[in-house]
Amino acid sequence: MGNQILAQLQKLGLTNRGVKFRWIDSDPDYNYADGSNGDYYGIIREARKSNLPAIIVEHAFLDNWNDYNNYLNSDAKLQSLGIADARGIANYYGLAYAEGTVYRLYYPSTLDHHYTMDANEYQVLGSRGWIQEGIAWHSDSKEHGVPVYRLYHEDTLNHHYTMDANEYQVLAGRGWKQEGVAWYSAPKGEGKPVYRLYHSGTLDHHYTKDAWEYQVLAGRGWTQEGIAWYSKE
Repeated sequence: MGNQILAQLQKLGLTNRGVKFRWIDSDPDYNYADGSNGDYYGIIREARKSNLPAIIVEHAFLDNWNDYNNYLNSDAKLQSLGIADARGIANYYGLAYAEGTVYRLYYPSTLDHHYTMDANEYQVLGSRGWIQEGIAWHSDSKEHGVPVYRLYHEDTLNHHYTMDANEYQVLAGRGWKQEGVAWYSAPKGEGKPVYRLYHSGTLDHHYTKDAWEYQVLAGRGWTQEGIAWYSKE
């Protein structure tokens, strides 16, 4: 399990210092029932006595300026560490990620957000300067939902997402490359609204399920454009 978690943390740029073990030598009071030496750390020792797996994950160092700036100084970065841990654990146990999960990333240099259902794309971009911000919303199924389309503009390096099939066609004639169906919206009345905003300064759209974020951004130069689609809940 430790190696699986380390593999995920490496993708964020952290150094893999390997899996370490520390025992209490020559003290029968701490030995396990089979006579082997007990673990030095009580949380691991007591978990093993209860037949539970336990590890301690050391992510980064608060007193290291680079570690603090790159991994520890924001909730989004801390969440990325937690997601890496969760992915490592899921991989160890052979678990699948939740079906229909749409992930959100942020790139500070371009002030751009990106959204994807592709867990591999989420991991790859996370290792290329994008900040992983976790789950944005959930897609409905192809059979039950309404298509949400994705386009890309090479000049602005922006992606655009829309449930409007006509808008998808019109933008294709204005320099946007059609990239097909990104995910599926839940039918109106069956899901939670995902809102759309536009910033005329960056020429960028932003999408959020968070009604509070939708209101806050409206006071920071973003134009509210209403409900874009619905998240399956």
